[in-house]
Amino acid sequence: MEHQEQGLYWMKSMERSHKKGGILADDMGLGKTIQALALVAARPAPAGERHATLIITPAGLVKQWKHEIMRMLDQRRHPRPLYVVHGGKTRVDFSLLNEHDIVLTTFGTVAAELRRKDHRLILSSASKWHRVILDEAQHIKGPKTRAAIACRAIDATYRWCLTGTPVMNHLNEFDSLLKFLRVETYSNNNRQVSQLRVDGEGSYQDREITRLQEEVKSIMLRRTKTSVVHGRPILVLPARITENVYVTFNTEERQLYTALESRSQFQFSRYLNGETTTLTVSHILGLLHRLRQACCHPWLISGSPLSLRDLSQSQGHVVANAHRFSEAVATRLLGYEDIRECPICINVVENPVILFPCGHNVCSDCFATITRSTHREMHCPYCRTIISPAEATDYVSFQKAYYIMHTSSSSSDDPWRSLGNLQEWTAEGTDDDINHSRRSLLDQIPGIISTIDPSDLTKASNKCTFAQLRRLALAKPTTRDAYQRALEGRWISSSKVDKALEIIQVVRAQSETEKVLVFSQFTSLLDLVEVPLRRQGWRYHRYDGDLTQSERHTAVMEFATDPNCRILLISLKAGNSGLNLTAASRVIILDPFWNPFIEEQAVGRAHRIGQQRPVYVYRILVPGTVEDRILEFQNRKRELFQGILGEGIGVKCGPLEREDLAYLFGLEEPAL
Repeated sequence: MEHQEQGLYWMKSMERSHKKGGILADDMGLGKTIQALALVAARPAPAGERHATLIITPAGLVKQWKHEIMRMLDQRRHPRPLYVVHGGKTRVDFSLLNEHDIVLTTFGTVAAELRRKDHRLILSSASKWHRVILDEAQHIKGPKTRAAIACRAIDATYRWCLTGTPVMNHLNEFDSLLKFLRVETYSNNNRQVSQLRVDGEGSYQDREITRLQEEVKSIMLRRTKTSVVHGRPILVLPARITENVYVTFNTEERQLYTALESRSQFQFSRYLNGETTTLTVSHILGLLHRLRQACCHPWLISGSPLSLRDLSQSQGHVVANAHRFSEAVATRLLGYEDIRECPICINVVENPVILFPCGHNVCSDCFATITRSTHREMHCPYCRTIISPAEATDYVSFQKAYYIMHTSSSSSDDPWRSLGNLQEWTAEGTDDDINHSRRSLLDQIPGIISTIDPSDLTKASNKCTFAQLRRLALAKPTTRDAYQRALEGRWISSSKVDKALEIIQVVRAQSETEKVLVFSQFTSLLDLVEVPLRRQGWRYHRYDGDLTQSERHTAVMEFATDPNCRILLISLKAGNSGLNLTAASRVIILDPFWNPFIEEQAVGRAHRIGQQRPVYVYRILVPGTVEDRILEFQNRKRELFQGILGEGIGVKCGPLEREDLAYLFGLEEPAL
């Protein structure tokens, strides 16, 4: 395609220049992968020590990259096209890797090398690469994460970032990309985009943002699906029609939401007025998170009718596990610093699963993957100690066991300084995970764990939140089966679930071939959607973080090829990047995400090159709730993105202020 040929020409010219790389930020579905591989073929390494191109991608996209590499590289010109470093293939020498044209690995694999003192394969001083390409480069937008630090340390002649969303939340996210690219102005740690602060009115200073825009334009190429080349659109896709579908709470749902909102407003008002010191940032975010969950299904925020006895366990059992750790491990855990990276997926979680006996942590998605392993012995991904899943606990239970009080970590006289200085906004596939650093409060909101008061757990005794129950159920096959049986027997619907089923029913009645994607941030909600699908006898697949890579691949392939499989349930965390799902032409978004680009990525799985039908997107919303405020914040994010690319200079896009939070809780009108 012509725009891809132009992209290749630009990439070749950038490598010939002193910049030696850049950011290819084409919109989703415009062929960034094809352009990158065309560059590899067009500019092979000269004879010498640097031969291989290193491509780093999210783990879920490894198979897709392998397929494209083998399809595009001519085996006659590239007899050794590919070597994959992933899943234990690390005990080899760099000399073997360097014999191949492309070495494919994951962000998690590279980040794991930082912890090693020896046997480094990618980061070794002897590992000298011809080129390094980061696919979905937004994975390193947190500059202090292991993945970002590791990628910056890679020794390569040419450096590239591929991302359809180079900035999602704020200017600071460019810090990591620019430093990885070793852009002269910003590669020095003393110069950061974060120094482009907001003025007293909350807007970025025009002079500073203009300077950044000029810098970005010099290293970034971005085309959208509506861009024009020689007077013609670069891509002609079928129409995309987005509809906001509003549903009305039933009486019980309205009562529950109103009570929860009133309680949240009261608690937040006390915090604003300085009447309480026990409400922390995490509590505030948890209150907002619960409001979002209450719009979806009552079980997501309350103890569900399913009890822990359904799993032959008790909440007390999970808390008791916290007392099993050795004194040394418990002491280390007592010094926990609020957030920690999962060593497998590199996401940052606030309530990780804590493995026994070593006390290292993983996110609940990765814990589910570990425990689904068919190997007799399960090992900690951090220290390789043999672990016992049945004796695992989580940090909330550990806090309860050791009576840890939640106190603010900020010593500032102005608590809003810390609230406005939190970072990173990423949709999570489970209710329990959080993926955040420390920059903007808004960025921390979406994936926050549902906050549970210790007193509530005590009173519940044999009950727990649906999310907690789900996490326990995934620990082993027997409890997983019990969970499914109990869910089937005691299931209730909700207004949102009913509307989603209604849309699916209409689609099935209108066409025998159209397929539907159903997205949610909450895998617990997808569990609840599964029940009526099974009862109707509708064939479907799941795609989320609880599945192995092989299971995910099977789900996508069968959804694409099996005419009877017409529904795919996807978590936003697992399905917002890299997938090609053009077999579907209908998309249902069960719960809106704060960041519009996450939703755009999800819809882009279907509305992309190869789509033959118009794509209909249904966003199911409840009016008069926090979801209305989410739509307003989505608009703010779009303004920020346009401002970075040269439009809308001076828009308000700084950290959240007091009035922003009050608006989120429904206490004030939006700040101008």
